[in-house]
Amino acid sequence: MSLQNLYIISQITQWLFKLKEGGRDYLTEEPTMESNNEVISRLKFIGRIKEGDKINIRHLYIQPEGLGTTLSRTFVYTDNRKNTLNFIMKILHRSFEIVTQYMISGKPSEKTFAFHIVKDIEKCKKGIINLKTTYEDDVMYCCTIDTLLQSIMAKLAEIYEKYPKMKENIEKEEENPFLIDSNIV
Repeated sequence: MSLQNLYIISQITQWLFKLKEGGRDYLTEEPTMESNNEVISRLKFIGRIKEGDKINIRHLYIQPEGLGTTLSRTFVYTDNRKNTLNFIMKILHRSFEIVTQYMISGKPSEKTFAFHIVKDIEKCKKGIINLKTTYEDDVMYCCTIDTLLQSIMAKLAEIYEKYPKMKENIEKEEENPFLIDSNIV
């Protein structure tokens, strides 16, 4: 093994040890979702993913394609497409739980918030489709994303069937955001 290779390995090892700070192991510990607002923020984040983007789920930022991203995702912040998919599935699962919780609430503010979450889930589909384009060379990954999108559409259809006014208002808002019925759901 050459000196240059040993140097690179030592640098990577140092980075890995630096990641262990404050008792947290950023390589194995998954981020927690402490509040509904945090879940919704992450849902909005997913909706903003563009074609070719890769997500660093530990620190929640978009990584551009390139050698630096490849090295970072392989050695420093070990992220991969499976981690990304698990992250998205958890966020969607929690988002649908929150919508259900808020829709059975008697509070108008929570029902309005549920309406906005459903809009964000609709927008989230575009980000997921963009991820599918990013990883189009991985047939199984694309099939898993297709299944996830079908699941999202089925759950949204169930919500729209139960709350038809919600779908009507989402469509109205797309046309003109100022013409929303005050009784959103």
